[in-house]
Amino acid sequence: MPFNSTGSFRGGKPLWFVLTCCSLFLAACAGETLPPQPELPRFEPGACPSSVPTSIPATCGALVVAADRAQPDRGELRLTVIVFPSLAEAPAPDPVVYLAGGPGVHVLESAIELLTTYASFLQTRDLILLDQRGVGVSWPSLDCPEDFERALELASRDLDDDSFLEQTLAAREACRTRLVAEGAQLNAFHSAASAADLEDLRIVLGIEQWNLFGVSYGSRLALTALRDHPQGVRSVILDSVYPPQVDLVADTPVNAQRALEVLFDGCQADLQCRLTFPDFEADFYALVEKLNERPIFVPIFHPVSGEALSVSIDGDDLVGLYFEALYEVPKIRLLPRLVHDIEAESYQALSGLIRDSLQRYQFVSEGMNRSVQCFEEIGFSKPEAVDAGAQGVHPAVRPYFDRLARLAFATCEMWGAGAAGAVENQPVTSDIPALILSGEYDPITPPAWGALAAETLPNAFVFELTGLGHGVVRSSNCGQLLALAFIDDPSRPPDASCLDSLGPPLFAIR
Repeated sequence: MPFNSTGSFRGGKPLWFVLTCCSLFLAACAGETLPPQPELPRFEPGACPSSVPTSIPATCGALVVAADRAQPDRGELRLTVIVFPSLAEAPAPDPVVYLAGGPGVHVLESAIELLTTYASFLQTRDLILLDQRGVGVSWPSLDCPEDFERALELASRDLDDDSFLEQTLAAREACRTRLVAEGAQLNAFHSAASAADLEDLRIVLGIEQWNLFGVSYGSRLALTALRDHPQGVRSVILDSVYPPQVDLVADTPVNAQRALEVLFDGCQADLQCRLTFPDFEADFYALVEKLNERPIFVPIFHPVSGEALSVSIDGDDLVGLYFEALYEVPKIRLLPRLVHDIEAESYQALSGLIRDSLQRYQFVSEGMNRSVQCFEEIGFSKPEAVDAGAQGVHPAVRPYFDRLARLAFATCEMWGAGAAGAVENQPVTSDIPALILSGEYDPITPPAWGALAAETLPNAFVFELTGLGHGVVRSSNCGQLLALAFIDDPSRPPDASCLDSLGPPLFAIR
């Protein structure tokens, strides 16, 4: 029985189907016709998600694939896909495929926002969006509402680390238990499987080659596709690069420290910021220590219901909020002022950061995130590597990331995602043209990771964008110009003159 390159059968029935037919031998001999078995992979056209108004041209449907290509009898997955057609009369034949980060970030719930953000691609090419396996409106979706409910509950209490970890881990275990009871195969969700899904989608849509545009974890998925299925890839844009050879758990504390220092230096280099907040760095660390001794309670509105709540914020929480805020330029601008506001018991900006942090649970399929990270990332790290990597981190910053690492290791011990082979911890080597973009302030995927990825991508063009955080194409005209120029001709360096117009964030003084 011949396999095609994706692991499905061509010209014959799968073994599991043949074995099933044996049990129906008498019925078949009596002349009854067995229903035809649908082939995998396949694309089933269908209605667009409710997030896409009917007035917007789009082709929607589901890519149906085997949950486990090595054992196709373990069931199917359905990945929801939207193709937005190009505005060109004669579009280029190679569309752009957007690969979201997380892992697990929902795409199709915010399809129109993404369409608006990346509309410039439509001038020449179709734009393809999808919720990856286990994500969003794809089926099954490995969402963990237990996480959100427990996070809201714990936010109102001032807990020590051990109690926080115990309660958070209990919520994660409850999610795992429910997902397994519902039939989810937690070891079927990882980058190699998602890269194979992409290749299946390209084939069933009849596309010879396309361009992969991956942001954050999406860049890791794009690199995996380069490694496993290079024949269908014309070019890749790697925005805020997450290469497989890094140690995310061990590197995150020092990467966060680097971004904080960029922030402190940025304020010092800005005359108004320096004059208004002359001791910003020292004041920040002093506030972290003060809040760890005496937490504050901050009023917020529930991210979903809108009801008034009060949440506890200690120094470690503040470190986490600064870390998350460094992703986005509008929030970066607030950070020097935020220390002053908290000291003055003015909590409006802080309340917004807290609410946004809690709201992210609504837009990430946390179960998929854990399956991917436990399978191919955290399993390659060790607590001693985390300790060694954090030696240069400020003592006021380190406890927050130590807690994250402890939680990550404990989660993976019980999650049951399996363990990847060594290839998932090795650099990806490819001659396919790549555009690598990094933001100066990015706290999680620093510019050094872009340079690291480029070492084994000889046809890569590498740029660091001043004053930007995580996801530079989304947040800057210059990032979009670089991406468009590269897509038009990946063989040549894009015009990078727009880099000269970039500058530091305009910090909020009042």
